[in-house]
Amino acid sequence: MRYISYYPTYDFRDESKNGFDGSFISTNLPDPKYDYEDDNGDGKDDELEAVSRDQWSISANTNYYVTSSFGVVNTTNDPKVSSYASISVAPIYPGGDYNTVAGTAELLGVFKYSQLSTPSSVSNREALVLNTEILADREYDKIKTKGDLENYKNNVNKRVERFKSNDDYQFVITLKNPMSIDSFYDLVSDYNLEVSELYARGIDSEKNIVTIGTKTIQPEVLESIQKEASYSFKGIIEIEGTAKGKDLKKIMKNDKVFAVEVQTEDQPAFGLYWKKETLNK
Repeated sequence: MRYISYYPTYDFRDESKNGFDGSFISTNLPDPKYDYEDDNGDGKDDELEAVSRDQWSISANTNYYVTSSFGVVNTTNDPKVSSYASISVAPIYPGGDYNTVAGTAELLGVFKYSQLSTPSSVSNREALVLNTEILADREYDKIKTKGDLENYKNNVNKRVERFKSNDDYQFVITLKNPMSIDSFYDLVSDYNLEVSELYARGIDSEKNIVTIGTKTIQPEVLESIQKEASYSFKGIIEIEGTAKGKDLKKIMKNDKVFAVEVQTEDQPAFGLYWKKETLNK
């Protein structure tokens, strides 16, 4: 018997589709996965979404928050960002998106450009407490102990050794410890990585773990993430993107790298920092 797992989900949507461009997102929800949507194909992300993959770690009566940052692009029609809470189901194929369950989205708030105190950008923060259901039997969810994690890491690293040196592969690199932005740029340059997304770690004033995500690696965006006042920035923890097989084989041996997962048609790549962090406590 196969059970369906439901994942707490929170998203911000630019209802005008052309007023804002998503910059980065952060949350203290456990083990978040972020998604960025360009619904009208104009090259700007008009939706930022956070899904908690470790719903069993959510504590009762705890306020969990999600913070989004959008750049302002077009103010002609007083654009607005709406925030929603919902539940999602897991992707149906490797690399797919978490999908919102129909009828579960609850509108939590609307933020208009004309209401902003800082007109160059909009940063929204909402609190939520969500109930969750049963855990699915995915490979990632089966990692329950340090031994499970070590076995999984060794298996995914072995897969990299079998890949063709000059072919391109989609990867998720999990680092051993949070990495500075300067060291991140060095790693990208040294191993010819084409980065599509990254995750970073922060700690907020309540000592909660905060996970920050962005698809934009321009210095000004990473500087904004580093200087964000709602948390203390610790460093980059996961890198997603595309690289040659030969470069992934090399970076796998870098002493700052914990694991290299490569996504294929039948094998997802999850990112392992949350598992490494929580199971090694």
